[in-house]
Amino acid sequence: MELKQAREEIDKIDNEILQLAAKRLGIAKEIAEIKQKLNLPLGDRERESELLQARIEKMQELGFEDKEFVRQLFAILMKKSKEIQTETMENK
Repeated sequence: MELKQAREEIDKIDNEILQLAAKRLGIAKEIAEIKQKLNLPLGDRERESELLQARIEKMQELGFEDKEFVRQLFAILMKKSKEIQTETMENK
């Protein structure tokens, strides 16, 4: 693979990541609406811990051992999800 092709592949993957992130954040809004209807709290530390551990294990299965990267990546995703859920719950 040449440099140009490799960069084009990275660009394609980046676009897929952005599409998936947008989809994930849209679902976070739906979750907020469900939590509100069920009178559930915004945060669920047990769920967050389980999610993080499962994602670390998945990355290890894929041959990627950098646990800190996975923690940081999902910390960002979960933080933004919580922000969206907070906004959604406050605006209803």
